[in-house]
Amino acid sequence: MNTIKNIALFVLILVASYLCGKYGQQAYHQLTSPPPSYQTNTSHHFENTTNKVVIYTTSWCKYCNKARALLDQAGVAYTNYDIESNNEIINKNYASFNNQGVPKIVIGDHVVNGFFVDEINALLKQQAIL
Repeated sequence: MNTIKNIALFVLILVASYLCGKYGQQAYHQLTSPPPSYQTNTSHHFENTTNKVVIYTTSWCKYCNKARALLDQAGVAYTNYDIESNNEIINKNYASFNNQGVPKIVIGDHVVNGFFVDEINALLKQQAIL
């Protein structure tokens, strides 16, 4: 009887460990991930452009390519800044974001952290760009 209890306890510990690992990792990422977008003073991003959308990218980022393609397909005029260009103004503006990563898409007074199609489209409509 003790053997059955020990096996059941061992199986219970294994299942609990698996669930904590699987869902614990998901919870950690949800708590530490930046929001899809946030509102802030973005005026400094538009100082050198007349476009209403600014995007910070790299050449090798597949989500940056997707974001540019989305904007191109929608006919949105935007200014693309490559954060690896060693441009002092670009680097300073990029550093002003609350977190790192690309793409960063500045639409009006909002910043989109990554490639979130619904969020990008909603902000383009909100700002009367689409």
